[in-house]
Amino acid sequence: SYAQCNEFLKRRGIQIQDLYKDLSDGLVLINLMEILSSKSVGKHNAKPRIAVAKIENLSIVLQFIEKEGIRLVNIGAEDLHAGRENCILGLIWTLILRYAINLSDEDAGNAKDELLRWVRSKIGPNTT
Repeated sequence: SYAQCNEFLKRRGIQIQDLYKDLSDGLVLINLMEILSSKSVGKHNAKPRIAVAKIENLSIVLQFIEKEGIRLVNIGAEDLHAGRENCILGLIWTLILRYAINLSDEDAGNAKDELLRWVRSKIGPNTT
């Protein structure tokens, strides 16, 4: 959940308020990936003001994610910039699976259950 993301991001004084809007310029995602991977994403736009700069940041961080060996399917910079819920949820799910659930099996089971409850809360009550 983005509460888990906020736990990591608070190290840099950042907090996600709206998951679908706060990722749109790439800065939150860049900070999150740098914290999770303990590596620098590299050169990016520190103060993106126009859409092109924001999308460029998102492209940079998505390339970084793929270099980390995380396979992303049907998730592009434009999707994240536009706040497309399915793409954002898919990305967060993928990152949590890679970084947060690589704990002990017991912790992984609890994290998976919590993540599944969160995803279900986001997609509605009529899904199984």
